[in-house]
Amino acid sequence: MVKIPQKIEAIINKRQTRAVEIANLIPNWESLKSTLEELESYRLELSNDSEIAGRLKEINLASILTQINCEIEVLKNLKTRLSRPTLNIGVVGGMGQGKSRLLQSLTGLDDAVIPSGKKGVCTSALSKIFHESNLEGVKGEVEFYNWPSFRDEVIDLYYKHLDLGAKPDKPDIFKTKAFPGLPENKKDENYRYLYGRLRREYYNNFGSYSSLLDGSIRQLTQLEEIRKYVTQDNRDNNENRLSYNDLAVKDVRVFCQFVYQDVGKIGLVDLPGLGDDSILDVERLIKALKQDVDFVLFVRKPDITAYRGWEESDRKMFQTAREALGDFPLSKCSFMVLNKIKTGNYEQERQILEFCNYFKRDLKEHLEVANCAIADCTDASEVRTEILIPVLNHLTNQIDLFYEEYWRSCKNRLVKLQREIGNQLEKAHNALEGIGQKKDLGFDLWFDNELWPKLTNGLQRKLRELREKRNTKDTEFEAEVKAAVANCRSDAVIPSIDEIEMRSGEADSYKIAYYIYIKEIREKLSNYFKSLGRALQKLLEGVQSSVAEVLVKEANLGELTDKQEADFFQEIVKQLPDELDKLKQGFRDIQKLRGSYEDIIINWIRLHLEELAPDENLDPISQHQIPQSLDLTPPKPEPNPRLRSQIEQIMGTPISQAQMQEIVKLVVEPQSSFYDDMNTSGNMVLLPNNSRSEAIRSALDSLRHKVVAKCENTLSTQLSGPNELAHTMVREFVDRVLSAQGVQTQWRIFLRKEQDKVWPGFKQQKDYATVQQRWQQLANLAVDANKPDALRLL
Repeated sequence: MVKIPQKIEAIINKRQTRAVEIANLIPNWESLKSTLEELESYRLELSNDSEIAGRLKEINLASILTQINCEIEVLKNLKTRLSRPTLNIGVVGGMGQGKSRLLQSLTGLDDAVIPSGKKGVCTSALSKIFHESNLEGVKGEVEFYNWPSFRDEVIDLYYKHLDLGAKPDKPDIFKTKAFPGLPENKKDENYRYLYGRLRREYYNNFGSYSSLLDGSIRQLTQLEEIRKYVTQDNRDNNENRLSYNDLAVKDVRVFCQFVYQDVGKIGLVDLPGLGDDSILDVERLIKALKQDVDFVLFVRKPDITAYRGWEESDRKMFQTAREALGDFPLSKCSFMVLNKIKTGNYEQERQILEFCNYFKRDLKEHLEVANCAIADCTDASEVRTEILIPVLNHLTNQIDLFYEEYWRSCKNRLVKLQREIGNQLEKAHNALEGIGQKKDLGFDLWFDNELWPKLTNGLQRKLRELREKRNTKDTEFEAEVKAAVANCRSDAVIPSIDEIEMRSGEADSYKIAYYIYIKEIREKLSNYFKSLGRALQKLLEGVQSSVAEVLVKEANLGELTDKQEADFFQEIVKQLPDELDKLKQGFRDIQKLRGSYEDIIINWIRLHLEELAPDENLDPISQHQIPQSLDLTPPKPEPNPRLRSQIEQIMGTPISQAQMQEIVKLVVEPQSSFYDDMNTSGNMVLLPNNSRSEAIRSALDSLRHKVVAKCENTLSTQLSGPNELAHTMVREFVDRVLSAQGVQTQWRIFLRKEQDKVWPGFKQQKDYATVQQRWQQLANLAVDANKPDALRLL
């Protein structure tokens, strides 16, 4: 025979599989909810239009959304319940009925952990007690509220119930702001009591417990620690509370070995006694029943002295539990425990038992539970045989059945809701079909009589402006040229004497350093002049902007994009259909760069910059070397391995033997004309090192100034270049978009497609086409989200 712990283990494993299924289902319902909220929001947005409102009035999404919210909450609570690693039994009872004594008998704990009192409610926080086999002693942990959860789950309940206005957002406000007065319509005895408790305990003593509102979980190692967090019955001789720690506690979890150990993974949930603080008690009871409890024990102690039967408070407690569980079959997963106290007086105990039996017989007339047990809650043995074992047997044998019943109930509700959503979406899908369809002849009148004449005149006017100044210099470009030339003439372009000395040392040759610097100077000058390309681009982008302004003003194309300059034309290109090829090509040409503007500038001065090639210049040292007595016949060029290595390093690529011979020939032979001159001298004049550096710097500076002067002269002839390029760019654009055959028809097709944005007359009437499209889009999203397979339990 399978023992109870093994049964419970199997039940938990099965439940957790179901929990995974629900976890996968919840996001699908939340996604559907989001799409329906967006659809409902758009419906409300359109409600000012009588024609649209009339078509959409039959679509009831608000009610659907309310149902979805409820079902999502049910699913989340069910997931939490099924995900738990224990089966939990909730113990519910009014104050003084013996609930705490029953828990003590089940767990073996005493007043230090499960306080019982005779002065009213003694347990304040929600306590959960779990059986843990082979655990020596007791351990516990307490979880505190943080400020947001304390505000929303505690303070806000009072504020709403007592109509005290907006809840305090921050703890400092709750602590320091004047406490609100009780409204006139809330001054009966019950309201005054609750108001007094909120003010007296929560408000006046906020400083006593506010430091605990950090959301932390604190481990409890001493039994006496547990009591101060779970009880409000900690008072002095004058009945004044000694501690308010319990007000900050969200729940307490205690772990111990139960008296009857063969129970498996079982937990007991000790709810605060229903009594003096009904606001929090009811909320905690509801939340625990929804998430933390699988089976309920109602505890009732018949009072023979009063000789009253079942009372309204009993029915109210049961009704609260039933409403909290919804479709969960409370009648099949709950026991009533009648607390048969022992007095030591035989006759009195006989009367008590008789009275308990009377309660049991009369129970069905008032409450519906699975069974009713009569036991002395202080007697651990009696509690085990009369309550615990019957409960465990019932729980392990029946829990699968009533969970399956609840599962089917949830499944059927979801199926029904999903179908109702489908019905509403079917109405929504066709609700705006054909609305506002009219033949607008006005567009052609506007295009022919207003847009086309204005567009043509505007672009032609811009072209005339550019034509008139295409041969005049651009002053902005002239200033940029002067700035670039000034940079080229700065000392930063030419290396210092120290730099030349360092470079010649690295290359082991002043001559090689000279040729390297020529290349570097050319690169520096090129970069300075390339800055004119950026200036040229900026000037032409300004022209693009001016053309875009014409298109925005005369053709209303600004309604299609908020982009500027080339981006404006690029965006229009994206929106133009490919079949409107001529119009699209015109916009494509003006928005793209005709090559690089830097290349345009460099092409103007390329020949001058090429004068800075090493092969075109002889280093100054060679020019000063005079042979003393040499065979001045030009030497046969012979490759020098060291020179070859240095040249390969400069060029960054290997050089073949044949290439090296050609290089030597080109370098040496041009110098042969010097040999005749050197015949007249009988000795070699060598320059000292410092003179060599100065000679190299002087030669580089002279060469730089010569090249820069030529570039400046050439650029001075191109100061009208930007205006010429601007005129050419706009002339080609105008030819393509105004003069090309059939392009006017392409304009008409394009603007008709975008008439809701560009035609002013269209904006004077409701944009029904856009409304219908948006509504249809949202409805389709909702339909896609409302797939049965994604929304139903298996």
